[in-house]
Amino acid sequence: MSQIIKFILLILILPFHCFAKKFRFIDFKRDTININHKYVDLNNTDYYGDKLRAFGSDENHHSKIVNFRISDNPAIIHRCNDTLMDVDSNNQDEYLCYYHDTINLTKLLFKNSNGVTSNVRIALRFTGHNYTFSFQDKSYLLLMAEDRRFYRNVLVSYMVLLEVKDESIVHGYAFADTPEDNTSEQTPNCFGDFNKDGILDFLDWRKMESKISMFSLKDGAFVRNTENYIIVEPSKKQRRYMENYDDQFNFENINRKKSKWFYKL
Repeated sequence: MSQIIKFILLILILPFHCFAKKFRFIDFKRDTININHKYVDLNNTDYYGDKLRAFGSDENHHSKIVNFRISDNPAIIHRCNDTLMDVDSNNQDEYLCYYHDTINLTKLLFKNSNGVTSNVRIALRFTGHNYTFSFQDKSYLLLMAEDRRFYRNVLVSYMVLLEVKDESIVHGYAFADTPEDNTSEQTPNCFGDFNKDGILDFLDWRKMESKISMFSLKDGAFVRNTENYIIVEPSKKQRRYMENYDDQFNFENINRKKSKWFYKL
């Protein structure tokens, strides 16, 4: 009788062991970072959306540098061209001003920390989602931005991370994603101390990527951890969808056999 019960229990439990583990950031949090969110309505900020054109200038309008206030507290200004890639413009680069300190956004985004390549000049608009958090007695400001060139086939979403102290920028970092639907999966949840070593980490979970890499902040730069990674695959439902549609999405099933992480997945 006991053997029959064991057999029944095995039949009931076995399917659950066969289910693929889904990727969830909450499962990888090993040190919680308290992130504060502030949203600024940029539609009412000097006509932010209207004045940033998505196309080049015409013969009646030449590009000029404009300043848009992203936040009052802290004081943040986006300094950029009001049109795209005007050859008559004296300054093609874009800048971010934090109080009285300035950082070159064009160079920062072009050399983004997670290595997303770009063959065109960068032109963006901030979405108004600003975050602040502290880690190891350092203060960080995280700004969400997106490509404003509507004619591009693949848009790019960005996260701009600034280490700040008082009213100065200590370091600047950028992370990029290339979602076809312009909804990036890179969020503040990507930051944490995932291996509990006291160093700020970034999990690079991007659409259509089969490997989730971790970058750690060392000596003023985010460095890829080449020894530890998570391999993800599309689910059966995602595979069926891919056969009929071209939409991009994040693979959600973890391949526990091929992954090499700090703890058992």
